[in-house]
Amino acid sequence: MRRTTLAVLVMWAAVWGCDQDRGRAEDLADDDQVEADDDTPDDDGPDADGDGFADDVDCDDGAGVVHPGADDVCGDVDSDCDGQPDPGDLDLDQDHVTPCGGDCDDGDPDVHPWADEICDGLDQDCDDQADEDLHFVTYYRDRDEDGYGDDADTASSCDGPPSGYSSDDGDCDDHDDDIHPGAFACDGLDTDCDGLPDADELDDDGDGITECGGDCRDDEPDVYPGQEEWFTTSLWDWTWDYDCSGTNEMEYPELYGGGATCGWLGDIIAECGEARVLYCEDGYGGSTTYYSKLQGCH
Repeated sequence: MRRTTLAVLVMWAAVWGCDQDRGRAEDLADDDQVEADDDTPDDDGPDADGDGFADDVDCDDGAGVVHPGADDVCGDVDSDCDGQPDPGDLDLDQDHVTPCGGDCDDGDPDVHPWADEICDGLDQDCDDQADEDLHFVTYYRDRDEDGYGDDADTASSCDGPPSGYSSDDGDCDDHDDDIHPGAFACDGLDTDCDGLPDADELDDDGDGITECGGDCRDDEPDVYPGQEEWFTTSLWDWTWDYDCSGTNEMEYPELYGGGATCGWLGDIIAECGEARVLYCEDGYGGSTTYYSKLQGCH
């Protein structure tokens, strides 16, 4: 009898312990459900606009776009029910345009849909374009700083040439400042970038001497340094410098001279190309010879 009573007590204790564990588990599940309910919209009250928020938390239960956590809606509406104006309806930079009104940078009063574009790479008038309708000029990279740039290396600017660029192109060697359009040097190179030998290195008149070699008139074959002939006809521009000396030299530059005693009649020296009378005496009181002479020059 005593053994039977002990066995019954052991079984009752086991059953009671299981009931206690089951009760604690149910309590924990109930607590989790309460916490989960706190994270969902309150559906205990009426929700006229069907946005999932009852009228006790929805500040406008007649508009489905207005409720706690809603996105900003333009139009002076407190869309998220936080009691504050929505950011899109504020004019923070006081340029009289809000983000809802088209202000794409409400932190800069110079940026809004009616602003004028300035040359800075930014969009002042909020049309998603920068520096439109401004005058852009193409500039050319000028590495050797000779004032002429490389046609293949360009930059476009509405605010003058960038550093290291020039408005003039055509430099065929942008690493040598002696080579560019208009340059000249007697060095056998195309210094003026025209694709041809420099003109002064050519013998245009075929007299064997180029301008680089000292020919002062490369269009006149009788004109070159060292010319020894005397000429009685001037060049086409009325000059007489056939030997490129820079001066007009006369064949008979003095009143008297020559092997005999000779002089210009009337003691007037003939000018270059001028015919005057030249007389010569034999020096021994003999005969005097008179003849017309053209003054030669070179």
